Amino acid sequence: MDDRHFDKKSADDWIATIESESANIREQDIYPYIKRWIWDNDITNVVDLGCGQGICSTKIPVDTLYTGIEPSPYLLKRAHDLYPSEKFLHGSAYRIPLESGTVEGVFSIAVWHLLSDIHKATSELARILKPGGHYLIIMADPNDEVWKKSQDRLYLRSENEIGDSLNQAGLRPTKIGAIRSFWYFEGRKN
Repeated sequence: MDDRHFDKKSADDWIATIESESANIREQDIYPYIKRWIWDNDITNVVDLGCGQGICSTKIPVDTLYTGIEPSPYLLKRAHDLYPSEKFLHGSAYRIPLESGTVEGVFSIAVWHLLSDIHKATSELARILKPGGHYLIIMADPNDEVWKKSQDRLYLRSENEIGDSLNQAGLRPTKIGAIRSFWYFEGRKN
């Protein structure tokens, strides 16, 4: 699976992975981190870029306005079926169907390593953020053997490549860290 092709089989594989018992890294580490990130930055409206089947809509503070963006029609349908009261839109990291400068926070889990053009994605992310808006990108750690052995086509980039892309888009990284086999970049729009 990559940013050009997300067929029914890829969607079904993703659903099985996220909805399985083996998804405990998300429950134990990633979802609590996102919730704290929203609280710590006082974010009242957030976009989940690459929302998959929409599970993060249930993992954020209840008073936060949530919008999920997903390119796969199969995962988008699953999101609508599972969480009908939430807002899910068809779009991608390259084409976010929201107005410029309208969002306080954007997070993305396990998407950036699937994108061939991170400069286009970071520019689009910056476009929708309000000045001073916050972002959190959680992606594959390129140094972790799990990802190096993956059968999926992944774009494993260095910290400098990600940092350069963020800076070029006017996104200032303020914190870089690791969560098991993932690493994250968080920061603000200049």
